[in-house]
Amino acid sequence: LEALKEKAPNDTIRGLFDSIVSGTVSFSKKGGTYESDLSLVLSTNGTDTIYYTLDGSNPSKKNGHIYRKPIEITDGETTVRAACINSKGKVGKVSENTYTINYSMPAEPTLSPEGGTYTQSTEISITSDEDCSIYYTWDGSDPTVSSTLYTGPITMPEGNNILSVISVNSHGMSSRVIRVNYIYLP
Repeated sequence: LEALKEKAPNDTIRGLFDSIVSGTVSFSKKGGTYESDLSLVLSTNGTDTIYYTLDGSNPSKKNGHIYRKPIEITDGETTVRAACINSKGKVGKVSENTYTINYSMPAEPTLSPEGGTYTQSTEISITSDEDCSIYYTWDGSDPTVSSTLYTGPITMPEGNNILSVISVNSHGMSSRVIRVNYIYLP
């Protein structure tokens, strides 16, 4: 029936199908596993209203949300079920996709220069993934988000010191701790 509706020569004849045919829902992203949050866009080929659920139930006017803006999919597994409901209340075919979001641990930070013995004042630069913040300590403890935030090159302190560094991504996941020994003897 949907194919016949599409081939109808005018809106009047297409309107005759409204009580028995409803559109279909398309998803902007295929179901699957992703490493970052998704902003899922739903669309239809007609003027029907899209209803969706995130709990595995069938979407309807009573049991569902009207789609108005992208659906934000975050950590874990989410099953999105969606259907069009036309002006006569006819529910179309239910479309479904399952999305699994598995955040990955950030890469370890990179320090420059490498550890070693220095006789001149030296600045230490630290880089990491773009969406990460970098935290460090000089006292031998493991850095946390409560430690000193790296905002630019660090002046190497005098003496024999261990710089401990982590990267923390936007999801709060930490990299492995990197420890580098710097000996500065002016």
